[in-house]
Amino acid sequence: MLCIAGFDGYFKRLNPAWQRTLGFTVEELLAEPFLGFVNPEDREATLAEVRRLSSGDDTIAFENRYRCKDESYKWILWNSTPFLHEGLIVAVAHDITDRKRAEDQLRTQNLRLQEVARSERQAHEALKQAEVQLVQAEKLTALGQMVAGVAHEINNPLAYISNNIAVLRRDFGDLRELLRLYQGAEAMVAERCP
Repeated sequence: MLCIAGFDGYFKRLNPAWQRTLGFTVEELLAEPFLGFVNPEDREATLAEVRRLSSGDDTIAFENRYRCKDESYKWILWNSTPFLHEGLIVAVAHDITDRKRAEDQLRTQNLRLQEVARSERQAHEALKQAEVQLVQAEKLTALGQMVAGVAHEINNPLAYISNNIAVLRRDFGDLRELLRLYQGAEAMVAERCP
């Protein structure tokens, strides 16, 4: 799309590609300040770019959104050159809406892929943690079995000793009783045989 615009904020000349792209007639586009067609979110940046042009700088690549007749917006890429003495800007504008949509889709897809990668990393970390816990559980199981084996090895002699102590206590009690009886008998014998 080709155009000539004035620093007064109005289009001066437009080729027919503008009507095909935006849906407005050339007369409708010429009758209203061009800023009225710019998306409200892009107006400040558009004004800044016009001020830059008014200082004599060319625009190599500036993007903004223009309103269409059906109230939708199209992305426009501008290449502009100011002619300060005439108070005019000569510009070539390209409809880059399809490219912007593709970029948005690519960005969205990239975000999804990043989320999948993040989920995969989290799943991998969870798997590693589970593996560590499994190894720890296996170590504890092996330690438990070893401790049980050691306890069994200790309990067998202890049970033997414990059982023998019980027998010794019983027998020692009997032996004490026997010694008491001997002492009593000795005392009796000593009384009878002085």
